[in-house]
Amino acid sequence: MAEKKDKLRHLSRILKEIEEHRKDAEKKGLDFAAPSEEEMREKLERSKSPVITLASYMATVARGSTLPFSVNVFNPDPTTGPGLIVYTFFGPANMVADVGQALSVADARFPKLTSTPTSIDLAPGASQTFQTSIPVPADIAPGRYLVNAFLFRSIWFDVGFYLDRVMIPITFT
Repeated sequence: MAEKKDKLRHLSRILKEIEEHRKDAEKKGLDFAAPSEEEMREKLERSKSPVITLASYMATVARGSTLPFSVNVFNPDPTTGPGLIVYTFFGPANMVADVGQALSVADARFPKLTSTPTSIDLAPGASQTFQTSIPVPADIAPGRYLVNAFLFRSIWFDVGFYLDRVMIPITFT
C-alpha cells in the first residue's frame, strides 16, 4: 500500500508535465495524446513502472514521408529504472494482452525501431522523452494504421520485461 501512495505523490507533477508537453506539441504543429487524470492515477497504482505518460506525433502523414513519434516516460519508483527502451512498430498490438502475441502481429511493411535514446537508466522521479522518426512506405495503401510503442526494461544477458505501452491511430494520405 505504501508503494502505491509513494507513486501517487507524483501525480500532480506528471499532470503539469503533460500540459507543458501539450503546449510544446501545439507550438510545433504536432498532435498529442495523454491519459486523463483518472487514467494516470490508475497507471501509477499498478505494479509495473516506469510508465509512458504521453505521446506526440502527426496524426496525418503523406505516404513516402516520415512520421515523427515521441513518447515520454516517467519513473515514479524510489529506485532507478535501468535499461529502459521504447520499441515502436505498426499493427493491431494494443488489443492483444500477451506481449509476445502482440509483437507477432506487427505489420511487416513498416520498420520496427527503437527510439532515441536507445537505452537509459531513469532516475527516481525523472522523466525522459524517447523520439523516433518512422519512414512510411510510399507504396502503402492510404488509410488509418496503428502505431505502437512498448516500454521495456532490457537486460543484456537475461530476459528483459515489458512495462507499458501506448497505441495511436495514424492516417496515411
